[in-house]
Amino acid sequence: MTFRVMHGYGSATVVNNIAEETADLDNPLLALYVGDWDPSGLHMSEVDLPQRLDRYGASVDVERLALIKHHLSGLPSFEAITKRKDARYQWFVARYGHRCWELDALSPVVLREAVEKRIQSIIDVEYWARCDRVERAERESLRLYMAAWRRDDHEWLDPEVSPQI
Repeated sequence: MTFRVMHGYGSATVVNNIAEETADLDNPLLALYVGDWDPSGLHMSEVDLPQRLDRYGASVDVERLALIKHHLSGLPSFEAITKRKDARYQWFVARYGHRCWELDALSPVVLREAVEKRIQSIIDVEYWARCDRVERAERESLRLYMAAWRRDDHEWLDPEVSPQI
């Protein structure tokens, strides 16, 4: 599966691509969502993405990691009325009240820990470690190859060593 960073509402193309990628999965893809606690941010994770993914036939579970209720305490907030022009304003106020919070106000450390903790809870640690070892070996092999290539290339640039053309 692909790592995606989506800013705002996902395009039809992106949602369709996700549906196509998940078509043959045995289990639903888990999408970890982080976003603002405001009309658009909550609507995306609770209504828009789940409904559109379902409509396109995607096999995806959307799980909101942040901002969630326990993150809000102590973070600076603002009046929801400032979002009154957002089409989801009434939907938000009816469900969540009159305060909004921005994801940017959350400590990056707290966000990183939440994401890391959730990922670690679902991965196969042994398989992950094996993939990590393979990736390190591939990087080292590439490094050695590039070092040798640079040496060969450097020698080729030397007129004393360059091949006759």
